[in-house]
Amino acid sequence: MSALSISPSSNISVTGEVNVPYSQQNTASGGIPPYYYLVFSGTLPSGTTLNATGVVSGIPTSPGSFSYQIEVFDALGDTAITATITATIVSALTITPSSNIYVTGEVNVPYSQQNTASGGVTPYTYSVFSGTLPFGTTLNATGLVSGIPTSPGTFSYQIRVGDVGGNTADTGTITATVIDNPSCFNHDTKILCLKNMEEQYVPIQNLRIGNLVKTHLHGYRKISCIGKGIMRNNINDWRNCMYKMEKTETNGLIEDLIVTGGHAILVDELTEEEKELQEKEDFSIKIDDKHLLLLGLSDKFIQMKDSNIYTYYHLVPENNGDDDQRFGIWANGVLTETPSKNQFMSHKYEDME
Repeated sequence: MSALSISPSSNISVTGEVNVPYSQQNTASGGIPPYYYLVFSGTLPSGTTLNATGVVSGIPTSPGSFSYQIEVFDALGDTAITATITATIVSALTITPSSNIYVTGEVNVPYSQQNTASGGVTPYTYSVFSGTLPFGTTLNATGLVSGIPTSPGTFSYQIRVGDVGGNTADTGTITATVIDNPSCFNHDTKILCLKNMEEQYVPIQNLRIGNLVKTHLHGYRKISCIGKGIMRNNINDWRNCMYKMEKTETNGLIEDLIVTGGHAILVDELTEEEKELQEKEDFSIKIDDKHLLLLGLSDKFIQMKDSNIYTYYHLVPENNGDDDQRFGIWANGVLTETPSKNQFMSHKYEDME
């Protein structure tokens, strides 16, 4: 007959979570059964008990660190005692937002929505539990949904977090409304084109698919997409407001240029102030060898202080098979941006017949 013993025979550390079943086995061997178990020292995690088979189990009710030893008796009255068992009980796994929330975003403007886990046993793993993220965004390893939305619409989703113990928690429903503020030309803006073998400025409303526009560094390109829309001028939202550059003797304009604040002109260099303002908007883009300068952030343009209805237009020159390619074109004498085909298709333009 072997001597009575019990495991664990060396000190161990275990973890558990509040409101998650906890189980820790203590096993006797040798001696003469039956065995009888009791708590020899310390304190079991609150909400747990020791049963007749040596298992400490239950639903922990409070976080904290609990150390204990279990003693076993056999039929002869011999005893054995476990080493010290240290149970660390952490708070229940949770994630915020825990209730339903509503957020907004804009097409082609950085989107960021943080989901934050706490409690449980790290590391955490995040996943999309239900619904659809805004197109162009992804969920990263820290629970952040971010990216550049490519399409307008309403998107609802829930994020799930899991911990190493296999426990999970879900956010409330996050409803993201992505709007598409236009970054476009005003009615009657003149675009530099090749017409009848001559360069001439043509009102944008007169252009159609197939017309040739002059591009920066890429020659004359046929228009592959063109459309229009209407907007009410919003002086409280610079991206959704018209701005005007007035013609001077030195700025190269053939007439005043009116465009939305989210539109950009192409410049060789940005001033330090312009860089700072655009960095705050997380905007730093180049087309070919030129920097994009957002008009709503530029002191070269004046905000239109009205609430009128405007008709806006945009066009896309033919690309070389890359639907993310963008071009510079001349509008009223100034080099301005065009959207990529993908960007154009994400916006709800009215076809021009």
